[in-house]
Amino acid sequence: MDCEHLPKYVDFFLDGELADVEHAAIEAHLQQCESCREVISRESRFRAALRQSLRTVVAPGSLRDQIEAKIDSAGKSRYLPTLAYAAGIALIAGLGYAVVANIIANPGFEEQAIAFHQQNEKTEIVGNRSEVDSFLKIRAPFSYQVPLEDTGDIKLVGARLATVGGNPAVVFLYDGGGRRFSVTQYKPPSDWQPGPARIGRQEGYTYATYGDGALVQTLVGDMPEAELTKIVPAAWQK
Repeated sequence: MDCEHLPKYVDFFLDGELADVEHAAIEAHLQQCESCREVISRESRFRAALRQSLRTVVAPGSLRDQIEAKIDSAGKSRYLPTLAYAAGIALIAGLGYAVVANIIANPGFEEQAIAFHQQNEKTEIVGNRSEVDSFLKIRAPFSYQVPLEDTGDIKLVGARLATVGGNPAVVFLYDGGGRRFSVTQYKPPSDWQPGPARIGRQEGYTYATYGDGALVQTLVGDMPEAELTKIVPAAWQK
């Protein structure tokens, strides 16, 4: 094990999913490498902070009505018992509203970006801009662009791969002076029309979607519109 390859195994190492030989090799390397110990420590602290900050999503009372309506619309389908059983399991298991909503109605790009923003535990790489860039150069399935420059208050701290509308996407995680926000970047649909940022608010989050003919990004944060708009690059503001 060496410094170049260790980042690929960080998640598996912390999750206890490595074979004994691989685990021992990383342990041996960590005993000799302070910088890699810091990588492991930073990721461990990041995970702990995420677990502490993740909010509990409570399904609204209307959720049952939506599910039952969906089942009723299947009326004559021979799969109705299966649908009813699946819906019951979903309710009993207490699935988050955002997850079930993805089944009930195909969400738009903003809804998907908000869902990604809420799933911090799925972050695949935690680190600075250079570390994130190195990870994505190997993993990203399209020619991405890091959406925002690091400044005194804004730092890129992680990323993961995702899918938007059936197309590959990259979710960039940022720290903005202690406030977390994310940017989901993806290729635009065929009917995309470049223009000023489209700004709105859903599920307690503010979003801004902007881009050109090559890439689109949706910025999501739990901050007021005026504050989030300042983060949007000047070329795409209202």
